[in-house]
Amino acid sequence: MAERFDLFRLSLLLRQQRDAFEGPDPTREEYLRRVFGEKRSFSFYGTEFHYVPEDPQIRSDVVMGRIGRALNTEENTSSEEGFKNAIQPAGER
Repeated sequence: MAERFDLFRLSLLLRQQRDAFEGPDPTREEYLRRVFGEKRSFSFYGTEFHYVPEDPQIRSDVVMGRIGRALNTEENTSSEEGFKNAIQPAGER
């Protein structure tokens, strides 16, 4: 069985010039914690994905989150309705 590897690249180079009213630049860790500590939605190849960070109180030594997308599923209705096929929108389970 072939192993699968994912590669993520982040560029954390300092900016050429910063705003004089921003205050000091955050450390790289502070920046990453701020960026990955917020919910975000993004589109990838026409599909909308959502990033949700884990609660930092669970483990404060790492930055964790989950990426997911909404899926509609095909289910059957109840026996009273004749077990007809129905589309169940995401979030209504």
